[in-house]
Amino acid sequence: MYKNSTDRRFIKNKREFRRAYIDLTIQKGYRNFSIAELARQAELNRMTFYKHYDNLDDVFQEFIDDMIGEIERQLAAKESADLADLFHVSSQLMY
Repeated sequence: MYKNSTDRRFIKNKREFRRAYIDLTIQKGYRNFSIAELARQAELNRMTFYKHYDNLDDVFQEFIDDMIGEIERQLAAKESADLADLFHVSSQLMY
């Protein structure tokens, strides 16, 4: 399970882990890297990783949960949302 906090350093570290996770997934493919590699890419250490996550799947799950939450927020802000709105909002988040 991934952890949350309002501490700025905690948030910054999570952002670095997420950025490194995306970069490594693009470079090596999904699940083709270790926590040690992720920590090196993020320029943080493994112990810091375990303060934020239990495993690599937690990073992916948090990313998906955040994307879904953002899609829900953006669609809720529209008076009437249709499938085209969903596609537009989703594609903006991905690119």
